[in-house]
Amino acid sequence: MTRAKPITVKLMVIRDNSTRWNSTFDSMVRAIDLYPALQLFSFENEDDLGDDKLQREDWDDIKEECAALRPFKELTLELQSRATSGNHGSVWETLPALELLLEHVEQLKARVSHTDTRFAVCVNNCWQVLQKYYGRTDENPVYAMATLLNPTLRLSYFTRHWSGELASYIPTMKTAVHKHWKDEYLAKKSTATTIPRKRTLLEAFLHHDPISQLGDEFQQWIAAPAVAVTAQSSNLFRWHIDNQESFPTLHQMALDTLSIPAMSTECERVFSSTKKLINPMRSLLKTDIIEATECLKAWWDCGMITQ
Repeated sequence: MTRAKPITVKLMVIRDNSTRWNSTFDSMVRAIDLYPALQLFSFENEDDLGDDKLQREDWDDIKEECAALRPFKELTLELQSRATSGNHGSVWETLPALELLLEHVEQLKARVSHTDTRFAVCVNNCWQVLQKYYGRTDENPVYAMATLLNPTLRLSYFTRHWSGELASYIPTMKTAVHKHWKDEYLAKKSTATTIPRKRTLLEAFLHHDPISQLGDEFQQWIAAPAVAVTAQSSNLFRWHIDNQESFPTLHQMALDTLSIPAMSTECERVFSSTKKLINPMRSLLKTDIIEATECLKAWWDCGMITQ
């Protein structure tokens, strides 16, 4: 019996690309994987490389930069998914992701603040950009609202992570989300009741008022603790559908909000798909046919149609 020969995979270097997400990280990770080959290449071409030859301290810098960029890569892969269950690509993950990255970069900043290196400058620039976009989440309540409407987080996420000065923003956040719910969902639910009626005798005896109970939904949601993460609660859409009797208007706001994608990746996928569709042999395709074709393809890919 002959032994199978081991498969040798010859890896190629990855070139940094300004239009491809995380290509700098991918380029450096591949360089570390190819360290022996690159060192041999540098030795054999030492005269031609000159000052461009990587020294030991350069490789140490590359490893440190890879460690700094790895959370960005991992979060990009997680948030670019389609969030079919309300996770991995839903808008509710935007705020926690930004706060995770800010905490990561602030730790880096504290570690390298005493040094006068290019890496320290890059870390500080990264922190400033993150702070800029984190501050912009205040301009639209959807980010905090989506996080609040995650049954496994609810208000406990904010009381846990918004400490110190951020704690003062919690009442403002609750007021903004409450107002959006009242204006866009509760008001429409109330006006949809075309035949107003008085409480029945039994409802009066039980102090039960269906309309007033609608007004308590948000406070009930705020007061309730986060549910444990289980197979049932991890599908946020299914959880809200199963519990719509308890939250007849709030559950609709949750479904509308949690279905918002965290990133523009789906648009990018459509652009890439359309580029393949419109080739020189199909140069006369009109916009309506292109739109219909891409729509059908999207429905097919997600299983909405099978034939």
